[in-house]
Order: sequence, then structure tokens, then C-alpha cells
Amino acid sequence: MIVEQAPGVTSAFRACIEGAIASGCRAYFGSPSPLHALLLNEGARRFPEVHGTFTQSANAIEALSMAQGVAQSGSIPLVSAGYPDFLALQEVLQTCLDQSIPCVIAVFLYQRPASASASPLAFTYPCFLNPWPANGLPLVNLMPANLDRLYSLTQEAFQLARQLQQPITLLLDPILMTQTQALHPPLEAHPLELSPMGPRLEDRIQALEELALHQDRWQQSWRHSETIDYYLIATGALGGWLLEADLANAQVLVPESLFPLALPEDFDKPAYVLEFAPGNLYRQIQRLRPQAQLQQIVLPWQRHYPVGLHPDLMQRLEGLSLAES
Repeated sequence: MIVEQAPGVTSAFRACIEGAIASGCRAYFGSPSPLHALLLNEGARRFPEVHGTFTQSANAIEALSMAQGVAQSGSIPLVSAGYPDFLALQEVLQTCLDQSIPCVIAVFLYQRPASASASPLAFTYPCFLNPWPANGLPLVNLMPANLDRLYSLTQEAFQLARQLQQPITLLLDPILMTQTQALHPPLEAHPLELSPMGPRLEDRIQALEELALHQDRWQQSWRHSETIDYYLIATGALGGWLLEADLANAQVLVPESLFPLALPEDFDKPAYVLEFAPGNLYRQIQRLRPQAQLQQIVLPWQRHYPVGLHPDLMQRLEGLSLAES
């Protein structure tokens, strides 16, 4: 008799580092930060074990500058930064885009909550949706909703960096990064079908626009259309919780990227963007798809979530006359 051992419980930080190592990454650069110190600690432990290197820099600018040199030698490095540090990286990041330097930047989307009811998630979606003013190239990014997807999307980020020859950002929800679970990753990463990118800037922009139009970047709960009364759209850990909630009348849609993001042409049922206060996703989706019939539901951040999320959501929906408990 063959007895299979159940997969062990792992942390989000370990899932991210193991996904990078499984992708062949052997160089990790990061600066000291209390926000993602566990990610740095895990990288400092694991990379030397696989004959890789972990280098701690004085700040995020130095980390990306050192990674730029490693990338020019043929390797694809990992860089981590908090969102305030990521804003300081813009000049070096622009150089990486201009010179077609591949790397993966894990951005910890944390902001200091303005109040006890505000989420720590930095709702900075315009930064990752809009093209760069200098050359018009969009910054391709991936945003996992659970630890399984964090592990696999980290690998996919390195694959995209290799194929597109540019930096790829991995957007880490700080709520998600506090979770632990047993990983059930896919056996292998599915290769992406990308058009060949020419040397001209216009060719790269066109190829990336095609990627946005044709790449399906949504996780969703599968239901028969006749049983759906409304759609719920959410990102990050909130989206992952909704996918697991098994809502009776809702089709849950969770975008795994802000670019590429191929939005549905229309919704045949009411669509509601669910987000924690203060919220910004609704405005961005509305800007991208102004003709869609969207509404916003803003939840105050509660530290006990996901416990209690379902009744709170049902109460909001009943107040809008959208669903039955």
C-alpha cells in the first residue's frame, strides 16, 4: 500500500521564495525593511542552500542597481521592496525598461492605515495600470489571491521576465502575506504564448497590448449562468476569501493582474466591485470599462476577517436589494 504524505503547511514568505528558486532564480537583492523582514530572512536562508546568493543593500535603489548588473550577465534576479521604496525606484526601473533588462520585483503593497477601520493594503492601482510616460511601455504585473497562486505566479513572473526581457512586478497583498496554508501547486507551469517582440519600441508596445487583450488573468468560481444573480469582483486576499466562500448566487471574479487585464466586454448581470476602505479598484475598472454597469461595495477593515466576512457581505447586499441570505 502506498501512503502519500499530505503537503506541509507553509508561509506566504516561504511560498514566494520557493517559487523563485523553482524558477531557476539564484540571486536575491533586498534592503532592510520591517514590512517584509520575513521574506528577507527566508531568502537569506534558502538561496545559499541552492548555491545562490542573497545580498542585503542599504536601500531599494542599490538593490535594483545591483540586480541590473546581474541581469546583464544572463541571470534573472529577484528584488523585493515595500511600496514607498518602489516609488523611489522609478528612475532605475525606467533604465531597466529602456535597456530590456529582465528581473522580478516583489512589491509589498503596504500603507500605514489612516484609521482602525482602514485596510493596510496600499490601493495604488494607477501606478500599475498606466503606461510609463517616458516610453509608453506598461509595467507587467501579477497579483496572487492565495498561497497556491503566489507560488505559481512567482514562477510565471520569472517566465514573463525571460520572454519579455523587462522587469515584472509581483504585487504582494500584505493581508495575504500573513497567511499560512498547505500548498497544492500545479505540477508544471504552463508556458505563455507571446508574439515575437521586435527591436523597435513600437513593436514592444504592440506586443504588450496584444498580451493585455488576449491573456485571461482572472480566477473565478465556476457556476451555471442560470444560477448567477450578480458578479463580485475583488483582488488579493479578499478575492481569495470570496472564492472559498462558495456564495450561492454570485459569480466571483478575481483579477490576477492589473496589466495585462482583459476585462469582459459586458456583464449580463449586475457587477459589484468589493474592496476594503478606502478603495480605489472600482474607479480604475470604471475608467477602463466606462460602459459597464458597475457598483462599489466598500467594507471597513476588520482584523477578524475572513471569519464573519460572509454575513457582513450578505448584509451589505441585502441593503442594496441584490441578494438573499
